[in-house]
Amino acid sequence: MIKQYHSRKLSAGVTLIELMIAMVISLVLIAGSIASYTSISLTLQTSKTLENAQEVLRYSSQVFYRSLKQTGAIPLLDGTDSIIVSQDAGVVACNGQTPIAAYTETYTYASPNLLCDIGNGTEVILTGITNIAYEISGNSVSVTVTPEGLPERYDNGVQIDVALIRVIFEQATAE
Repeated sequence: MIKQYHSRKLSAGVTLIELMIAMVISLVLIAGSIASYTSISLTLQTSKTLENAQEVLRYSSQVFYRSLKQTGAIPLLDGTDSIIVSQDAGVVACNGQTPIAAYTETYTYASPNLLCDIGNGTEVILTGITNIAYEISGNSVSVTVTPEGLPERYDNGVQIDVALIRVIFEQATAE
């Protein structure tokens, strides 16, 4: 009868050691889940940052290609963070409007924004830039854009080279 009582007592519950082992296993599983979540969250954040940097580069490339290819004159640099582009009437401006009279586009960098003014007030056309620089060389313009969140190997930014197609064409046909 003692044996029967003893075996019934062991099967009725768990010991403290078994409970502690179960808790350690649970903690290891929870810690692994938290580590996985943190890693995935960091990867998603990095991906979104790179996606935003790529979008800044794509949009700035689109704006400067459109503006610089349709100008009939070589742009002017106004300091280190501004460029002035003369445009004829009827061409699309930096803010998407199509003025009916000749105008000038003034692109200015004010961290973290790229601003544009066509004579009726400055507008933010792009945000998320840490630096922008312009260089004019003959009939081409180099725009170096550094978006926020760009990997370290691109610390100097990404250079966008634009040929002044209309200026080149007008010079070629004037002779």
